Amino acid sequence: MPRFDVVLSTDRSLMTNHHGKEFLGFGTTMPLILPRRFIQWLFCPPIRHRDGVVWQAPYSLRRAEAALVAAGIRAAVIDPDYVPRYVADGARVLIVRHHDWFGLNPPTSTWTAFIDKEPLNVVLFREFIERVRKLKDRYDFKLVVTGPAVWQWLHKPHLVEEYGVDVIVDSNGDREEPVLVNVVRRLLEGKRVPKYIKVGVPDSTPMERMVPIMHASVNGLVEIGRGCPRRCAFCSVGQRPLRWYPLDFIEREIEANVREGVDSGILSCTDVLLYGSSSVIPNPEAVIKVNKLAKSMWRSVGWSHCTLAAALVNRRLVEDVAHMLIDGEKQKLLGVEVGVESGSVEIMRKHMPAKPRPFPVEKWPEIVEQAFALFHENNIVPAATIIVGLPGEREEDVVATTELVKRLRPYRSLIVPMFFVPMGPSRLGREEWFRRIKPYHVDLLMACLDHALYWAERLIDEYMTEKRFAIVRRALKWFLSRVKEYRPRVEEKLRSFAES
Repeated sequence: MPRFDVVLSTDRSLMTNHHGKEFLGFGTTMPLILPRRFIQWLFCPPIRHRDGVVWQAPYSLRRAEAALVAAGIRAAVIDPDYVPRYVADGARVLIVRHHDWFGLNPPTSTWTAFIDKEPLNVVLFREFIERVRKLKDRYDFKLVVTGPAVWQWLHKPHLVEEYGVDVIVDSNGDREEPVLVNVVRRLLEGKRVPKYIKVGVPDSTPMERMVPIMHASVNGLVEIGRGCPRRCAFCSVGQRPLRWYPLDFIEREIEANVREGVDSGILSCTDVLLYGSSSVIPNPEAVIKVNKLAKSMWRSVGWSHCTLAAALVNRRLVEDVAHMLIDGEKQKLLGVEVGVESGSVEIMRKHMPAKPRPFPVEKWPEIVEQAFALFHENNIVPAATIIVGLPGEREEDVVATTELVKRLRPYRSLIVPMFFVPMGPSRLGREEWFRRIKPYHVDLLMACLDHALYWAERLIDEYMTEKRFAIVRRALKWFLSRVKEYRPRVEEKLRSFAES
């Protein structure tokens, strides 16, 4: 086994490639209402590795690994099951990164609001961190936690001591590599490091100091930019400056994946259709270039996120990019996350007035429908989020959202409702958590479930066409049949929950 001074890791819910299908990662947030072994195999099987050094790893861990190695520090991303071996063999710092440490983020927190079963990702992280705590009692190493959801540790300060956390690097999810490198150096030199370190926006890594990843990321995900110009009140991403990575940097990261056998990938940012733009208006030339680059190197290309308004600003751009990427053979669909959030103009005006720009906020429901139709015609499948319980929400706002969801039925998509969570770095970070479900909320939740049930089975067939996915495809269909079977009980329980 190789020896490292610094080991980076996380639990199994993230240290996996979800059978090569990124959308299956949502399944790790579901409660254990079915046998754990089945759920864990279906949504987060172990990743391939050599002596614990993983083949693919979460992109953020790859970024930290690259920065540490570039600084002359022996570091590697290690499978969680092999962390004990490496700390026993002399690793002096363990860095753990996560995006939902205790299940406080949606959609995990949405499930746990009314289902009395722990989510898989919560169970897996607790088991992992408890093993780490026992290792700290035996070996002399420091535990550093970091990532966009590190605010959750501030909600549970007693666990900081209980689990033996030495340093919290609060970066709001922006690139904290220079700070992390400095922290690690001081720890390796035996110097004192503050328990809590806040990485502000001015501390973000300058573009010229970015170090590209060295090894494959989970499902080939590579970032093409950071930040968002829309600044929705519930979201922490809008607090970051808008920055786009140059094409040569993106090419080097794609090459790192291709070199290690990852032949498909995901372009990641808050809005792929705004790549190269400094506003909410797409830059067609830049968008075409980055997608053309990705398609020239990968068999199939996905997007992490885009906005519905940006799609409607330039319909021709959407059609051209879809035609370029979706060839009908190697790639039949293009999946992407989008934010619908609400069907209420008043909620949009109050909390996210820039989301529809350059269109007026009063046109938001129309924008959503037209964008879904555009995506449907071009074989782009949106996985849309709805936020339930935003501050100031009224019954008529929820009814408007429910009606919008029903009007979206003809368009191939998934719609995921998520209860409002006051994430620390957002402008709504001090608001109350949503906890009081009403009958009209149940109507919205069931409309989203019915929409998913309507489209899920055919999407499974279109999403997993290769023969190697035959067993996973059958397992997903069985899982879907169980959901359909339990649908009346789910509604009954929700109605009872709302009444009580």
